[in-house]
Formats: sequence, structure tokens, C-alpha cells
Amino acid sequence: MFGKQLLFRLGLIALILSSLSIIIFKVDEISMNITRSSVQGLLEPLFFIDGQSEEAHISYEMVDPMVTVLDTGDMSIESNITLSSGLDQEWGKVVLLTTLFFDAETKSFYLKLAQDAKLKIAGKSSSDADFHLWNKDIAPLITAITAQLNAFLEDKELYSLHDKELRIQAEDLSIRSITKTESGVHIVMDVRQSISIIITYFIMFLGLMIIIFAYFFIGKVGFKDDEKLGFRDPHTLIKRK
Repeated sequence: MFGKQLLFRLGLIALILSSLSIIIFKVDEISMNITRSSVQGLLEPLFFIDGQSEEAHISYEMVDPMVTVLDTGDMSIESNITLSSGLDQEWGKVVLLTTLFFDAETKSFYLKLAQDAKLKIAGKSSSDADFHLWNKDIAPLITAITAQLNAFLEDKELYSLHDKELRIQAEDLSIRSITKTESGVHIVMDVRQSISIIITYFIMFLGLMIIIFAYFFIGKVGFKDDEKLGFRDPHTLIKRK
């Protein structure tokens, strides 16, 4: 049968270890910053996109992206575009409204288009009702450009969470807020704790119950030091002071 002092020590060890585990490993939220320059530096060297809309018979080539952080925390990417159909050519801009999304599997952030790409040519936008390009339906062209840009962005990792940020308790994460900063965006993630945190709290509770049980329900209240182990009743120590 466990002695009073042994139970007290076991409970105290369980209480201390579980408390340290919560302090060290429990995480309620994760925050990080993604700078505009880091996004620009990631996209710029790789951003040379060309293709063709077979249905509209229009070829395109996009270069020179410029990233801008909007007040909403979304990012606008504007690049030069060259359009050609036979001998006809036009130069203008393509504007992309992108939003940050978090891939739970890879624990990483990426950009994706929040809406279809928008063309700006000769002072007019493809969203205008009177926009025309060689009297052709540009809907297939916009669809082709949007799909290709989404494919380009979906594997460009902007930021990845590492073990030191996740610790062992973080399980499910979701974006709580994205706010604009002077250098880019600040992201705050909500964290749902894994089952291990429940086990840790249970061990803490169990340790506390063992201490209470040992102190009040085994033998007399308090402790005797018959074996001269240096273990003293806390009440005795208080009275001596």
C-alpha cells in the first residue's frame, strides 16, 4: 500500500510536470507577418506567363508583376500584358485581386484569386459594359487567364508554420484576422488544441486529487517524519515561522 509521503510526492510530480507541459506546449493563437516585399520577391523572378484562348483565338503574355497590399489585407497584383490575334496586338494591364488562404495539410499560406482577372486596355476595363477587343467575346480569354494564374499561384508558398510555432498541442488552425501593416500583412490564427491538452489537464487534476487524498484521508492529517527523510508537514513549517 502506498505510504502517505509517497502518494504526496507522486501527486506533486504529476502536478508540476503537467503544469510545465501546459506552459511550454499549449498555444491558443499563432500570429505571423508576411511582407509585401517577400511576396514580390517570390513572384517577380518566376512571373512570365503566356498562353492562348483557343475559343477566342487570342494569345497573351504577362510579365512584370507589382504587388500592392490593400486595406482589407488582400493583395492586388498588376502586371503588363500583351495580347495578339493574328496581326492585331494590344498592350495593357491585367489586375488580380488575391486573398490569402491557409492549407491545413501543408501548414502553409498561399495566394488565390478572389475574383476573375481584369484587363485594362486603353483606359477601359474588361468589367465595363462597352469593353471590346477586336469585336470578340473576351469571356473565354478571361477564363483562360484566370485559370492559368490560379495554377501559377497555388504552389507558391508564402509562409510555412514550423514545429516551434505549432508546438505539440496545436491541431486545427483557422485564420481569425488579416490586417494591413506598414510592411505587409499581420495574420492571427485560431488554434484548436489536440487531445493531448485534455490528457495534460486530466493529469494535472489527478495529481491534485492524489495530493488531497494523501494529505486528508490517509492516516492523520499532516505528515510525520519518522524515517528522518526531511519531509515536513507544511502546516508545521508555517507555525515555526
